[in-house]
Parts: sequence; structure tokens; C-alpha cells
Amino acid sequence: MGWHEMLRDERAEDKAEGKAEDVLELLQELGEVSEELHSKVMGELNLEVLKRWHKLAAKADTIEQFLENM
Repeated sequence: MGWHEMLRDERAEDKAEGKAEDVLELLQELGEVSEELHSKVMGELNLEVLKRWHKLAAKADTIEQFLENM
């Protein structure tokens, strides 16, 4: 793997990590985020999934509602 690919992969991981942190920030406004949920969100690398979760977290009234729809 060349350095271009490594840099692109690193940027993608950084972007995913940032989006995961955004999801968790919204969820924390709804209540206490379990370690299991925290790990699941932070472990997700697919940006499309994280974008969907971000929208769900923004619309959810409770963490339970978020979990039901994820």
C-alpha cells in the first residue's frame, strides 16, 4: 500500500471518529450512554452508518428510542 492510500485511510478513520463523537454528544444530551453503546458507536467506521445514526440521535427523544431505530 502506497502512502496515498495510507493517508486516505487515515483521513477516513479520522472522519469516522469525528462523526462518532458527534453521535455520542447528541446521545449524552438524552441521558447516560452505556459503555456498550459508546464502544459500538466509536467502533463503527462506515460513514454512511454514522451519518444515519447522527440523524437518529438528533431526532430521538430518549436513548432507548435511538437504540430501537439503529
